[in-house]
Amino acid sequence: FLDHAVTLLLFTSILKIELSKKQKLIYIFLSSIVSLLLRYTLPDPINIFVNYIFQFLEIHFIFKIDVLKSIFAIVIPAILYILIESLLLKPFTLIFNISTQKATSIPIYRLSFAFVIYIFITIICLLIKHLDLKILFIDELSKKNKLILIFTFILGLISLGIQLYISTFYLNVLPLFICIFSFIFLLAYFSVSIYT
Repeated sequence: FLDHAVTLLLFTSILKIELSKKQKLIYIFLSSIVSLLLRYTLPDPINIFVNYIFQFLEIHFIFKIDVLKSIFAIVIPAILYILIESLLLKPFTLIFNISTQKATSIPIYRLSFAFVIYIFITIICLLIKHLDLKILFIDELSKKNKLILIFTFILGLISLGIQLYISTFYLNVLPLFICIFSFIFLLAYFSVSIYT
């Protein structure tokens, strides 16, 4: 439940989506139930993909927002989670003197790491609200530009996911700064391609 509540806070802060308390509760409850069901019924890579599809549908229909904003509501938190997780995993494993596998499989480490990520996401949300950052251009784009943006986001998300997988796989071999710079440069390239 906490994961979906933090994600909801993040994308509503960035996209400036106003929601009723009822909409928020329906989304958090439905997303949590669907995620749990998918996690225990489908194998790992497939359940994540299907979960993103369900989250898109939930966001689009519960909040009654357009397709592009629904995609942004999925992609922006995913990118931030991937970035924060990849930046914090190596220091986390060094502090506790554990392997990456132990950090992601032993419940106490996994919960601690998730809590640290949620704190960072909450700080980002507070900064967004304090600085009044928002994405306003979405509603002003032509249909062609929206489709190009959607396609670019999908390709960027796939690239970032592959980079995260590679960085995580070689985390114990590569120095931390190489993993961080590699991911930051890929994210910068992705961001520049979106804004140009």
